[in-house]
Amino acid sequence: MVTSIALAPGLPVAGGKVTATVTVRNQGNVSGKAGYLYVWMDKPAAGAIGDRCDKSAVISTLKPGQSKTMKLALTAPDARGSFTLRAFVDAKNGVTEADESNNQETHTYATGLPDFEILAVRISPEIPVAGKTFTAYVTVTNSGEVTGNAGYLDLWADSSALPATPVPGAKTKGNKYKTVGILQPGQQKILTVTGLKTPPATAAPVLGILIDSRAKTQELDEANNWFEFDY
Repeated sequence: MVTSIALAPGLPVAGGKVTATVTVRNQGNVSGKAGYLYVWMDKPAAGAIGDRCDKSAVISTLKPGQSKTMKLALTAPDARGSFTLRAFVDAKNGVTEADESNNQETHTYATGLPDFEILAVRISPEIPVAGKTFTAYVTVTNSGEVTGNAGYLDLWADSSALPATPVPGAKTKGNKYKTVGILQPGQQKILTVTGLKTPPATAAPVLGILIDSRAKTQELDEANNWFEFDY
């Protein structure tokens, strides 16, 4: 029988790597081969002999009362939501057992997504000279549920001159960019971007900033990556 199932991380990133730890036990009174352990990342209905699984492992002979723990590397479902991980021992029905009805166990879990946002912007000098360079200090955060790679931060010194607002994954690149990297939930980071050049003859330019600009990571909200700063 399957006695326990654990998942690490407990709240996986949608589409991310996870490790399932499954413990099986021979609760009979004689030794026997436990056969194959089948695991599915999402299978609410009971598994049947012959079903294909997401990952399998071979369990050796178990003595009466003996337990064995297996670790299996898996991939979480791509979507955010609630799912049922199922483990099935002796999945090929290779051994006659005292009880054939207790070979399966489930573990309900959820997947989450990060959400990258720009919280604040400060520039130096506060009033740049037209046609000269300035520095931007950009505060970014992950307001989502799980850790994620925020990719790149792209900046446009005057986004008002662009034909359309840039979106993650668009081919248009900023005048400058900066690597953001991994952000944990709730983490904030200040990025310093130098060498931005003001337009020579614009009375009210707009600094445009896009986080996860290359659309590296699926997010909880893909519509809040853009930020504008009038200067």
